[in-house]
Amino acid sequence: MCLCFLTEIKAHMSTQDMNESIACDTLQDWFTKKKYSTFACLHLLQHRASAIAYDTMGLPCIWWTDTE
Repeated sequence: MCLCFLTEIKAHMSTQDMNESIACDTLQDWFTKKKYSTFACLHLLQHRASAIAYDTMGLPCIWWTDTE
């Protein structure tokens, strides 16, 4: 997610002839934590998924039931 915004900041810099600080300020509302936006929700969910994945010690166990 952070790499996506870094790429977008660099694109703004090249297309609109602005420095990095101004380009970052124009997009800051979208990637700042605790500000409601679509990307903030995705960022939160990505952190939750990573936490679950890192807390899981082994491979998942699947119990197959025989239906026949």
